[in-house]
Amino acid sequence: DDIKDSVRQAAMELAKTCTRITVRFGDPHHTPASQGARAWRIVFPILADKGLMSHVKEVRGVSVAALLQLTKVGGVLLRPHLAPLIRVLLEGMSSLEPQALSY
Repeated sequence: DDIKDSVRQAAMELAKTCTRITVRFGDPHHTPASQGARAWRIVFPILADKGLMSHVKEVRGVSVAALLQLTKVGGVLLRPHLAPLIRVLLEGMSSLEPQALSY
């Protein structure tokens, strides 16, 4: 949420790097199941509760991209997080719809 463009660009690069590492840890093909499950338990609440619900557009974008990549590779590690994921995505969709549809 910084005004200076160079800081914003550096933060986006850091977010992309962290996302790549997180996706690798959350992939059962690259990480043992116990470590992958632990990575999901740590990362998922941060992305879902903090990232997707953020007021900053860039933070929401990075969180959606990371969750999308994680859900593509998560396989069996995703299963325990499906219900909260669906809840958060539905809440996120409701914040995107026009206010006229709320009445």
